[in-house]
Amino acid sequence: MWGLVRSAQTERPGRVVLLDLDEPGSLADLAGKVLAGGEPQTAVRAGTMFVPRLTTVPREPTESGTAHR
Repeated sequence: MWGLVRSAQTERPGRVVLLDLDEPGSLADLAGKVLAGGEPQTAVRAGTMFVPRLTTVPREPTESGTAHR
């Protein structure tokens, strides 16, 4: 199902939102807030919104003293 939604998001940017709720009954309370955020994908856990982000992670040296490539 997620793949189908992502395809629809690609074809119609800004018109399809993927929303993952921990409590289905909370949709009415959160719909406006989620849509105002403008994110294509949002997860809501205990009333807090989470969106996917890529970040850099510092490399840690291995036992040989060099970082993995």
